[in-house]
Amino acid sequence: MTINPLKNSNHTDSTMSMASPTKGYWYYFHHDNNQIAVYGSGFTGKEIVYLNDDPVSESRSFGLKSRHEFTSNGKDYKVELKVNSMIRGDVECSLYINNEPVGTESKALISNSNGRSTLKTLAIILAVSFAAGILVGLIAATFSNWFA
Repeated sequence: MTINPLKNSNHTDSTMSMASPTKGYWYYFHHDNNQIAVYGSGFTGKEIVYLNDDPVSESRSFGLKSRHEFTSNGKDYKVELKVNSMIRGDVECSLYINNEPVGTESKALISNSNGRSTLKTLAIILAVSFAAGILVGLIAATFSNWFA
């Protein structure tokens, strides 16, 4: 069960402003005194759209795109989620009201905010992991020869 952090709160929790493996992706839009919050889990594929703290659409999606549609006060709302990069965990959320774009937010698990390239970071992680794997393999081979 996903708990809406907006319930009984007059502000957006700053910890929800970034994407996180444990807290998922949260997107926030304000329009005509309405707050639209969108939650997406990168692990379970669960997506929930809230209008003024009340869930109005819920589904599971494991594709690269998904859409939620609902109507409130005579207006047709559409929320689209699109994966821009699976490597970085970059997901974009767009809000449309009566087919007019209202806003778009994009969040990523791995960002380039410190100036270092994502590919460089991934290359370093892979190189260190490969070296550690070789080291563990050599140690295991050495111990297995001692006990053979």
